[in-house]
Amino acid sequence: MYSRLNLVRSLFLATILALPTAGKAWAGEGKIVVLSSPTVGEDRPTGGTAFAVRTSLPGLDYRNICGEAQQLPILEQNGQGVALIDYDDDGLIDIFFRNGSTLARLKTGRNPGSRLYRNLGGWRFEDVTRKAGIRCKAFGNGAAVADYDADGDFDIYLTNWGENTLLRNNGDGTFTDVTERAGVGGARRWSSSAAFADFNGDGRLDLYVSNYVEFDPTSIPQSEADGHPCTYRGIVTGCGPWRYQGQRDTLYVQQPDGRFRDASEEWGLEVTDGFRGFTAVAADFDNDGDVDVFVGCDVMPNLRLENVDNKRFRTIGYVGGGAVNAVGMHESGMGVAAVDWGGAGWIDLFITNFSGEKNTHYANSAGFFEDKSVGTGFDQHRREMGWAMLAADFDQDGYQDLLVCNGHIYPQVSTLGDPLDTYAQSPRLYLGSSGGTVTELPPEKAFQPPGKWSLRGAAAGDLDNDGDLDVIAVQHNGPAVVFENLSRRRSLIVELRSKNGGRSPHGARVGVAGKWHVHLPNQGYQSSQDHRLFISLPTQKQPDSVTVVWPKGGTETFVLPSSKSSTVRLSTVLCVEGTGTPAKTAVPFRRVSHGAMP
Repeated sequence: MYSRLNLVRSLFLATILALPTAGKAWAGEGKIVVLSSPTVGEDRPTGGTAFAVRTSLPGLDYRNICGEAQQLPILEQNGQGVALIDYDDDGLIDIFFRNGSTLARLKTGRNPGSRLYRNLGGWRFEDVTRKAGIRCKAFGNGAAVADYDADGDFDIYLTNWGENTLLRNNGDGTFTDVTERAGVGGARRWSSSAAFADFNGDGRLDLYVSNYVEFDPTSIPQSEADGHPCTYRGIVTGCGPWRYQGQRDTLYVQQPDGRFRDASEEWGLEVTDGFRGFTAVAADFDNDGDVDVFVGCDVMPNLRLENVDNKRFRTIGYVGGGAVNAVGMHESGMGVAAVDWGGAGWIDLFITNFSGEKNTHYANSAGFFEDKSVGTGFDQHRREMGWAMLAADFDQDGYQDLLVCNGHIYPQVSTLGDPLDTYAQSPRLYLGSSGGTVTELPPEKAFQPPGKWSLRGAAAGDLDNDGDLDVIAVQHNGPAVVFENLSRRRSLIVELRSKNGGRSPHGARVGVAGKWHVHLPNQGYQSSQDHRLFISLPTQKQPDSVTVVWPKGGTETFVLPSSKSSTVRLSTVLCVEGTGTPAKTAVPFRRVSHGAMP
């Protein structure tokens, strides 16, 4: 398979400058590679609706299986994630669904297994799991997508209850399970999510894995520690996470030969002992030039790990913010979205929590996280239970928005008869503004038709290549739910390539028209987002250039081809590290030294 992107990569690696051709061009130093010619047309009228909801699409027959009807064991409650990946490099984003099982199926080995669906265009899909050589039958949880070996195609790391799995993309439409050779299977743990990043600054992607709790299907707690039944609002349910021992997280450092080494101890991850980690996000939260980690933790303080000298982590959640909320209480961090909320170069966090708690906005002020949920307007619907947390400019007005996927873990809650506390719940769409606050768009306007589901993981990506971000969500014990974005306004879509040809410069910053955007696809809830950056152009004017701050610190400017047409809606461009013009001015966000926090 020798696609359009592989062609560009080959030209770059061979340092050949090609003349512009229709749909793709190499414009020379300081310029930009145009991967697709701009399309022309009018914006689609939406009538105020943000998303068209679909629960059935041609060829997309995935159905989630995670637990029996009562969902008593904790293993059957938390659900699965989903990953977006252009695995065959045809320019269409494909979908990789994780799947769980039941305790009864686990005993017989009849697990449903994860599924890969190829995007055929026009909202049609094909199950290519077997054709692609994927044989993953584990009780799955999350998926992290990255080009970990920098060979120009996307690979997948799968977190499971039990040994994890690394699938290497062969570049011909198939994958090879390289878990054993790569050394990333790990002990038999319950791994929830993972994030790729270059933690030690050697130019190779490493891997952080957040682990949840010790779970033994032959020894499931049947009561609280004092002998009383496990209950939720007086209803007998399965026992909560506090009845289980949390597990230490894992850091794998990639070696020159493509294998990984477990470096958890030397990096000080004993500080994660006993924590119940859900979603891990790896990013430079303090802008000191290295990659830190934030982990949302279940019914306990969140973990915030600062990278010190590319050699070890130290925990700073209490002194640097993020461990507890504004009143000093821990919450149940489940889904996590990391986003440059104000476009000024500092990454904020948005976190979903359990029923009875608010969702949380940790605003980043020069590296310090402060709970600003109430001021932002993100503290609504405290009776709902949030999972996937997505941050993107869904309505393409130039301001980041928030999408929360909700759903209860206890089917028994329906016996309460409380309309505010139900098993199936509505997702919530919050629209951002110039002042940094959000306003909820009512479900009857946000989703057509509106509905209620028990959702878990979700991923945002342009599934129909019309320039806006759609959403695919996992419904617990049900079919997938697709939210087709109806905005279809002007967009600039940016793809990034590292100097070594890799397609995952995780943490790169992209500046366009005075605003910064960050490349962090491994986030949400046990999920992976579209690898492309979608930058809205609400003023209808195409910017002159794109500035990229690469993970290792170099800053380059890429000149955009001019477009005089007012009806140009979108174009996709590729910025390759080392081919732009070195920036003459420093980035506007200041660096913070390691000494700023104890």
